[in-house]
Order: sequence, then structure tokens, then C-alpha cells
Amino acid sequence: MDLNRPLYSLSVAEYIELNNSIFAKQLATIVAKEQSTAADTTEGDICFIQKAAEITGYAVETLRTKCFYNEIPYIKTPGTKFLKFSKKKLQEWMASGSVKTVDEENEAINEYLTSKRKTKTK
Repeated sequence: MDLNRPLYSLSVAEYIELNNSIFAKQLATIVAKEQSTAADTTEGDICFIQKAAEITGYAVETLRTKCFYNEIPYIKTPGTKFLKFSKKKLQEWMASGSVKTVDEENEAINEYLTSKRKTKTK
């Protein structure tokens, strides 16, 4: 097919062939991009908001709200609207909210009081 000819001079069959070849190239590009993105996000530490919702047990909208108020660690690439999360940081964030046991609280109180006594006696 001669691509130097004007578009209006193509026959119907040539026009269909040209469209099919353009669509096939675009489809191959899109599929390759989706496969590389899926491989990057499933194998690595980075995940999108749906996976973060599964990890934390929060609803997607709750995670969006927490990101808006900077209550949860997240990644947002400038120029995009996609929120990404580090699985490791999400797990650390969830663990940081753990409640101390009575023994841990008593130990912390004793350490604090001991440190105050040492400073007063000096």
C-alpha cells in the first residue's frame, strides 16, 4: 500500500486494511504496556489501592480519605492521579498502632519514673 497517496484516494478495501494495521499496532502497544505494569506491581513491594485495601482491611474510599489527611503512608507520582502503597510500609504502619499490654505499660511507667528520680537527685 502506498502511504504517500491521499486518504480520500484509497479504495474501501485499502482503507479497511490500513485501519486494521493501525489498530493492531496500537493494541500490541497497549497489551505490552499492561503486561509490564502488571509484572512490576505484582512482584515488587509497590501495590495499588485495591491491594492496599485487601492488606489493611479498609475500604478504598477510607484509604483515599486517610491519604488526603496524610494519616497513612502512600506514594503519588507527580502528574498522575494514582495512589500507590509500599506493602512493607503499610504493614509497619498497621503494627505501629498496636495496643500495649498492661505489663508493657507498667514497664514504660517504671522507666519514666526511674529516669525522673535520677535527674532530681543530681
